[in-house]
Order: sequence, then structure tokens, then C-alpha cells
Amino acid sequence: MPSCYNALPAFGMVIHFKLLRRTTSFVNPNKKLGIHWVVKIQNKTLHITSCQQSRPDRNRSLLAKQSLGQNFLYDDNYIHRICNQVDFDVENGGKRVVEVGPGLGALTRVLHEKYPNMTTIEIDTRAVDHLHSKFPQLKVLHQDVLCTDWKALAQSLGGPLAVIGNLPYNITTPILFSLIKNSCHVDHAILTMQLEVARRITAKPRSKDFGVLSVFSQLHSRPSLLFHLPPSVFRPIPQVTSALVRLDFKPKRATELLKYVSMEELTQVVRTAFQQRRKRMSNSLKSLTNRLQKELPEDLKGRRAEELKPEDFVQLTEYLFGRRAEISE
Repeated sequence: MPSCYNALPAFGMVIHFKLLRRTTSFVNPNKKLGIHWVVKIQNKTLHITSCQQSRPDRNRSLLAKQSLGQNFLYDDNYIHRICNQVDFDVENGGKRVVEVGPGLGALTRVLHEKYPNMTTIEIDTRAVDHLHSKFPQLKVLHQDVLCTDWKALAQSLGGPLAVIGNLPYNITTPILFSLIKNSCHVDHAILTMQLEVARRITAKPRSKDFGVLSVFSQLHSRPSLLFHLPPSVFRPIPQVTSALVRLDFKPKRATELLKYVSMEELTQVVRTAFQQRRKRMSNSLKSLTNRLQKELPEDLKGRRAEELKPEDFVQLTEYLFGRRAEISE
């Protein structure tokens, strides 16, 4: 119980109180961080603030923008657990280490000590100014991560990249597909995201989470779910649990698998199949097979999309659209 309760006035009677809730206040960075307690004494409510020193490098006046899907990571234990997963390009000071969406710099603060030559990508002007102030030597690209030319960035930094970031929930999937599309230029990615999305990435066939994202993630990478992050380690506190996922991209394997099919055709087949995931393939792909005037092979007609392996969709695309000339990078 906070020591501030000792400062409560004595009313000459026994006071019965009930602790209703605890909230963390975001205050000016030059002030102390207050832990705000709401206490009900009989029928009166008192608002009591205990004194705790604010953490270093936390700009509490920069509030998260809902429009940008921001949930700032602030728990030091989880910050170090995430950063400890990164071990790449140490000999060059982490020149090919790229952090996306650094926000207040929670991960940046730890990463920049080990990787002084790292790069960050941030769209929020307020965060960019904050990062320049806290880390004068840090390279910050003020741009939308979805507009990033990963090929050009990798070439300018000397080779395939390691991408790290606490992803905004509302654009996690577009960012993942952007990295998948540019997997030849990304060695691996270590990303926090909603647990539901993490499960879809790592899901196996014949499971409820297996879908479009599973197929493309597993064709281009070896994904692994490293650990969960509770809502309490973020501010504002989200309504969902998060997870840290690592994707080790396998460009040679993906190139070999996909060299006779186009990504556009493969995407069309996979998305069409999963639009009605519980229907048999003969029904879910009927619009596509009618347009292409092709009959599905007998062994596929009675199966559902969730029963196929990622490689099966590549073979199905090749069957429906025909083998294309080898596609080069």
C-alpha cells in the first residue's frame, strides 16, 4: 500500500476504504511520473498520487496517436528481452540494422548502444524530433514504412537487412507483405505484433489460424513465435496480447519454388481459396476455374483450402495458369 496513505487526515473514526483502480498518468517529462490511485472512503472519492521518479528517455508529453496505431512499449524487462534477440552486422556497427516505428525510442535506446550505425524509419514528426534530440548521431528516415524502397535501402547500406520493430496493430499485415515481397533484401525480421496475427503467421495446415498470411509467410521465410507480451507493458494499454515473432527469410528457396509462377497469380489463387475456407476447393475456386476453363484435379476437389500446404498452392497456381518462363529478380 503506498506510503501516501499515511498522509490521509484523521477523522476521529475508523475509515473503511476500497481501492477501485490504479492508472498511470502521462505528465510533462520534466515532472515526476505519478501513480494515480482512486480511493473511495465511504461515499466520498479521493484522488491520491504517490511519487515515483519517471523513467529515463520517456517523453510523456508525446502521447500515442490512435490514427497511427501507436502503443508505446515501456517495460524495461521486455525491451531488453526483445533487443537481446538482435545479433547482426556487429562488426559494422549495425549498419544494416533497421528499426521501424521507433516512436519514443524505447528499443532504440538499447539498440543504438550496440549498433551506433543503425537506421530508423519513423512517420510521426513529433517522434522524429524526439529521436533527433535524444540520439543526435542516429540516422532517422522520416517517411512511411509502407513507402520504403527496401531494395534501394539494402543496396545503400551494403546488403540484406535485419528489420526490428514494435509494429502498429493497424498496419501490421501490410508491413509483413511488404517485407515478404522484398525478402531478397531482408535477412530476417524481429517484430512485435498482435498475438492473433503471430498465430496466423506460424499456423500449420488443418488449424483454424492457417490462412493467406500463413501461406505467404511460410513460402518466403521460417517464422517462429518467440514469446508473448502482456497488454500492461504498453501505453496506452491495448485490449489484446502481443507477441514477438522472428521471420528468417529464405530467398533462394522461395525463388526456386516460385520461379514458374507470378506472385499476382499465386495471390489470386490463395485469396480466392480462403474467401470461403470451409467450402471444398471445387466450390471455393469455382469462379476462378470457370474463368480459366480449367477443372481441378480430382484429388483437390474434395479438399478445403486449410488442408493444403503452402507448396501445394504453388503447384495449383502452376496448374491453373500454366508454367511461366522463369521469373528473374
